[in-house]
This record gives sequence, C-alpha cells and structure tokens, in this order.
Amino acid sequence: MLKRLLWLALLSGMMLIGAGITAAQDDVVNPDGEATFANINLRSNFVLDPFIVSVIGGGLLPASDLSADCAGYIPPNPSAALNLEEGDQALLRIFFYSDDDTVMVVRTPSGEFVCEDDTNYLLLDPTIDIADPEAGRYAIWIGTYAQGYLAPGFLAFSHSEDVSTATLDFSTLVERGPQPAYLDVPEFDASLIDLAAEPAAGVHAIASGFGSLEIEAAGGGDISASSIDSLGGICVGFIPSAPVARIQVADDVDHITVFFNSTTDSTLMVFRPDGAYACNDDASGVNLNPSLSFTDVPAGEYLVYVGSFDPLLPVNGTLVISEDPAAAPEMLANPNPVQPPAGQ
Repeated sequence: MLKRLLWLALLSGMMLIGAGITAAQDDVVNPDGEATFANINLRSNFVLDPFIVSVIGGGLLPASDLSADCAGYIPPNPSAALNLEEGDQALLRIFFYSDDDTVMVVRTPSGEFVCEDDTNYLLLDPTIDIADPEAGRYAIWIGTYAQGYLAPGFLAFSHSEDVSTATLDFSTLVERGPQPAYLDVPEFDASLIDLAAEPAAGVHAIASGFGSLEIEAAGGGDISASSIDSLGGICVGFIPSAPVARIQVADDVDHITVFFNSTTDSTLMVFRPDGAYACNDDASGVNLNPSLSFTDVPAGEYLVYVGSFDPLLPVNGTLVISEDPAAAPEMLANPNPVQPPAGQ
C-alpha cells in the first residue's frame, strides 16, 4: 500500500515512542495532561490548510472512560492538543489518516467529548467536524480497537469542506519536482579529491589581526559531494578535484568565518588540518550564499572548495576569510525562503 511508504522515515521513532506508550501507562485518562506528540497553536482560518502532524495512535485504557459513546483503547494523555485562537471560523475538521482502523476522541474547550470511529462505512479513518468552533484547547486522543496496538498516521486539521481523509494527497501539498542534479549521481569518492593540487586562487597565510581576506575565485566541478555527512552539515553540489584556495592559519587565530559572495547559488566545503571537514549550502533560509564559521581553529592549512549545483556551469565570486564572528555573506535572495508557515 502506498501509505505504508510514508512510515519508512518514522520507524525508529515509532519503536521508541511506542514502547513508552505501552509500558508507561497511567491508570486513568487525563484530559488535562500534556499532549504526547504535539501542542499546536493555530489562528482562526489558519493559512496552512490542512495542518498535519505525525501521531501514533493506540493505548491500554478504554475510551469509554471518557464517554460511553466512545469505542477502542486510547493512551492516558491526549495524543495532541490544539489551541485555537478566537475568530470567525465556520468549520473545524479533525481527521486521522492511516492504514489502520482507528478511533478518535476530542474534548472541546467547553468540556464536551466527541467520539468518532469511521468517516463512513467504506472509509475507516475517523473524522470529526465541529461547526463554528469555539476558541480554546481541544484535547485529541487517537486510539485503536485492539488494546495496546499501535497505529502510526497523520493527524490533520482543516477549516475547508474540500479537505478530507478521502481526498488528502500528500503529493499536492508541496509543489516540488525531481531535483536533476541529485538523480543517479555517484557516491562521493574521496580519492577523487587531490589534496596536493595547486589551488586556482593561490595560497594565503593569515595570523591574528588579519581582519578580512578577499579572494576572487571560481568554483564548481563534476565531483558530487552529496553523500558526505560532515561536521557542518550535509555536503551538496559539485566540486572540482583541486581546492579553490589554501589558507594557512597561524596558531594565534581564534576564529575564522569563511563565505562566498556570488550571484549564483553555490556551496562551500572546507577541509581542516585536523582531518575534519565542514560544508554549507545557504547562510540562512533567505540567503543562498554559503557560509561556515569556526570557533575551534587548529593551526595549519585549510583547503577551501567552492561547489555549484550544475556540473556544467561554474560559479564566480569572491571568497572571503574573516576573523569577525559577525561577518556574513552578501544577500543572494532565495526565491522560496525557508520561513515559519503563515497561520501558525
């Protein structure tokens, strides 16, 4: 089943969290308890619709402890809690999307318990619709029919009648196609890097008080760095076999910041004299120019590689080495900046 593919990234977390659900139960359901998986704050008519969180349903306590109309078994504390701000929202729809036959219980801010089993006789996912929802805390339990059985899934919140567990399609939520630069690229082979090669932009020595060093440089190559897990993050892009520059750092330097100013999206990789290496793609979610900062600065030679995202197109710009911890690259605006979603 297609939905099962969505759990691959959750398996290790499921095992650990699931053990806590089944082994550390209280004797009674606690509606005012801390939510196990998520505390969510949403404005009325929230922009990010549907709003989705990962939840594992199931527990040891009968849901009928909350209301005689409720079926199945739930955990003692709510699986999630929604704090809805005051507003004129006409509908609050809460549903659970999974591969299992699950149940849901919701306690509204006024203290009413609402239970649901199946959306309809064909659709076993539970859906609860609340008209003209009041502001306040909604405690939500996701349960299963078998005591202690765990059911991973996605808990969704919506204010639209067009969004439902029957129509939810994860492929439509993010409009992102394949990324050609990372399809079928070879594994990174460190032997392809020539650590002894003459750098294109020369060798430069720095000591305490050097201030800032600016080097005109060109980067990019045909060696994929996408498989390296590094000190500074995941290495991406395509780099040349030879470093762009060698920076010889004296033992009295306490901090260096390395960044690349360009008009094209680029990446940085720095090999340190202690054998470690660090990588960066973007200085921030809104700035595509890369930057690396080192507070632990062993003396010796640092090899700097500048990468591109297209192995056929080089990147040109200025490599900057600074001893100022606050130094940052020029702004290269991200057309799709990483920012907190509106409406949260």
